[in-house]
Amino acid sequence: MTNEEFKNKIIKVGTFFSGIGSPEKALERLKNERYINDYKVEFFSEIDKNAIKSYCAIHDVDEKLNYGSITDIKGEDLPYCDL
Repeated sequence: MTNEEFKNKIIKVGTFFSGIGSPEKALERLKNERYINDYKVEFFSEIDKNAIKSYCAIHDVDEKLNYGSITDIKGEDLPYCDL
């Protein structure tokens, strides 16, 4: 993939032990500084109820994207993600 193709791509993101989503904030900064075109949260995995609420508010995503405890996640159930 060329640098130009990468800059035009929407990066699909999934995180485990997500907390409030620091990697997603880094991607938002890269987007704002035009290093990447955009990113989309495909899923996140968090068990702390306060972190889940904060994550959803900060990243404007639905709680349905939370896969919950990593001990309950099966690899074959995960959507494709670039990161």
